[in-house]
Amino acid sequence: MPPESIIVEPSATIFNATMILTGLLVTAGALLLFGAAGGRSRGRSRGFAILALLVGLFGVGVLGVGIFPGDNSTMHPIFSILAFVAGGLSAVASGRLVTPLFRELSAGLGGIALLNLALFFALGLDSPFSELGIGGLERWVAYPVVLWTVGFGGYLMGSSKSDGVF
Repeated sequence: MPPESIIVEPSATIFNATMILTGLLVTAGALLLFGAAGGRSRGRSRGFAILALLVGLFGVGVLGVGIFPGDNSTMHPIFSILAFVAGGLSAVASGRLVTPLFRELSAGLGGIALLNLALFFALGLDSPFSELGIGGLERWVAYPVVLWTVGFGGYLMGSSKSDGVF
């Protein structure tokens, strides 16, 4: 834990640069998602707008994690929580806009991320995953969101206007 932590370079710089680039790309994707929803039926367009907002918040959270590394004990936790919560909610919210099979996958991945985050905050070190350490707990929140992000991107690339997705 900071300030006694040992940061090994260049891995910290590579991780932070990756988070900054990922945050920028996810935020850009949210803007494109919002633009793609324009002119659609009112209800469906609202769902895409909400999803775009959540994905945008997820992107800003990831960007902030890269800008404010773990040794910044004030800002890093704020952006981490933003990324974790918005990422999990994005996965769950996308379920209303996709086909049934991917709906269950999205809800499951988002639910796993949010459940593990809630368990950590509710139980602290008494969480069932506390044996994994704080890094292991973080991964049980982050990895499902990363899997959903890759899957949702693939889902959108494989969809066409005739599929009714956009």
